Amino acid sequence: MEVEIPYSHKKEPSIYEGMDAAAKKKMYLKRIEEDRIRAVQQLALLKKKTDVKKKVFVTKKNVYDLKTTHAVCIARIPDRDAYYFGMSNGSTLFFDCQTEKITTAAKGDSNPIVDVIALKEDRFVTVNDCSKVTVYQDFKAVKVVTGKCLLNLTPLARVFAADDNSVFFINAEKDGVTRLNGTDFSVSSISFSKGNLTQIAFAGSNLFALSEEGTLHCCSFMQPANPDEEEAFEGGMEFNEVKIENLTNEQIGIGLKKHSEDMLESSQVLDTSDHNPEENAEEDQDAPKSESQLSYERMQRALNEPVVNRFYRTLTASTDYVALVAHDGHGRNIIYVYDHKLALKSYKYVRIEELDASFSFKKYLNKLELVQKKEGTFIYAITPKEGNRLFIYKLAADEITLYRRFKQPHKGLITDIRAEVDNLCTAGFDKKVNFYTLDYRFNLV
Repeated sequence: MEVEIPYSHKKEPSIYEGMDAAAKKKMYLKRIEEDRIRAVQQLALLKKKTDVKKKVFVTKKNVYDLKTTHAVCIARIPDRDAYYFGMSNGSTLFFDCQTEKITTAAKGDSNPIVDVIALKEDRFVTVNDCSKVTVYQDFKAVKVVTGKCLLNLTPLARVFAADDNSVFFINAEKDGVTRLNGTDFSVSSISFSKGNLTQIAFAGSNLFALSEEGTLHCCSFMQPANPDEEEAFEGGMEFNEVKIENLTNEQIGIGLKKHSEDMLESSQVLDTSDHNPEENAEEDQDAPKSESQLSYERMQRALNEPVVNRFYRTLTASTDYVALVAHDGHGRNIIYVYDHKLALKSYKYVRIEELDASFSFKKYLNKLELVQKKEGTFIYAITPKEGNRLFIYKLAADEITLYRRFKQPHKGLITDIRAEVDNLCTAGFDKKVNFYTLDYRFNLV
């Protein structure tokens, strides 16, 4: 019986067995030549792969220095390749993307512009930090809206939403939305079932509103064929709402590590040299807890503490989706994505500061942008904190994943972002406005 070599995968005799020295040398040289030919082929393939130019996400970046002051908000003009910048000195600037020239569209007063939104035919609306809403046409102020609008807790929050010919904003009482007609500049009001509204967004024919109690509202503007149908829809509007659910830690992927029990047992052994696992369980319960046990219990409470949504102040909408952010004030955020029928499509847990659980309103995602492309739906998010705080998430197959992160696009706070199909515009405290040309097919490797 043939004895196998221990730990050897060879159970058959060697190919060199029975050969003389000359035959073995010939076989050896043949193998060397085959290895050389294979190496030449592999080297050619490696060079071919290296020569292929990798696609990058940002294909072009233009930076414009505003010099005297910084832009607080940005608005894309729908019928022109241009933008409006709402400035901290109260003026509004006009930027032409073709000529790359920046001119003053409106001087305003000395109060900073909190938000600006543009309509077609050279009409735009601004609001300053005193809640003064001003309508401009052909770069001239034509109306100051009576009654103040709501400004969120942070001066960087979105105030306006708009369709083709109307501008919407929450009233000062937070119990309804004011609708400003862009043609005759008349004002009407839309009431929702719950007050304490914080954010609004518009997409398609739907006006979405978010309340501080955690309710997402949808007001659909109907266009009935006859007056009888209009009466059935309360003057051409249909209302719907959904309660934003609190997710469990298991749903969002938070919990104790699998090896935590092993860590506890190991630490108990280190705590005392006479630890005997076979001792009576009742006696162990009466004994005082060791430092490791107490530490483990604190860790267990911290990791298993449920994430309770307490604040709802971020909202955006696109052609098919509406996204919002709920947070607890301690840096734990949840991005919710719904369809226009208010059915939950996906969610994502985001921790702003991993090692800091202190309370701060700066540790949340205060602005979102949704961009829908064939590659998927992309969510742009920023926080009102300095540092690496511009994130891009991708929604595909009802799952949200981190897609890209910008490293300090501005020296200081990012004040606003506007994302288009293939472009991104950001503004910051460094008095600069950045324009990025994007390629969503970029190579992640």
